Amino acid sequence: MLDPGHDRTTPGALGIEYQEVLRTAFVTQAALEAAGYRVFLTRTDNDKVFVDDPTLLPPNAGEIHPGYDHAFAHASTALRYEPDLIFVLHFNGNANPNVAGIEVYSCENGGAQNAELAGIIRDELASVGYETPSARVLEDLTVARGNRHFPSLGNVYDSANTSIEQRYVGIPVALTEPLYMTNATERALIVADATHAALASAYVRAADRYFGR
Repeated sequence: MLDPGHDRTTPGALGIEYQEVLRTAFVTQAALEAAGYRVFLTRTDNDKVFVDDPTLLPPNAGEIHPGYDHAFAHASTALRYEPDLIFVLHFNGNANPNVAGIEVYSCENGGAQNAELAGIIRDELASVGYETPSARVLEDLTVARGNRHFPSLGNVYDSANTSIEQRYVGIPVALTEPLYMTNATERALIVADATHAALASAYVRAADRYFGR
């Protein structure tokens, strides 16, 4: 399962992240299918609005930050396909344009397999051939809004920030941020088709390594 982050109502970094991650998703889907995988996407165009479908939303929709409902809906969509592995696709952003590098997030709540997958994809992304100042695996809680693990990694909370459920238990999932859209050098890479192809190859290698192919 490829989960290209955001949609047009929550567009992400520079207001266009949602478009760029879909580019990566399409190229990665083709590369994975060529390698023999069956691949699904949580969205296949830039018009989908996740929160427009009430069947995707949590029972407490509207009680937490709007981004919570949106990310929960991404996970709801992914779960409909009973996935064996999930890559949540993002590009990064920062108010400081000098910040750059690769970041991969995992969540310990879903199982030890998440840290394993995150380490593998970090290594593969770091080997695609462009210079990067760092390549890190981070527990999602280190940057999560409101002291909550990412709902896009399967976590469910009530309005008091009490953890209720982990929806991806046993399903390997990692959230990837391979480049910063707010860094001029890395933004130039994102524009290039060759970069999306290189990232796709990294995701294929990561899936092969994880499944022992």
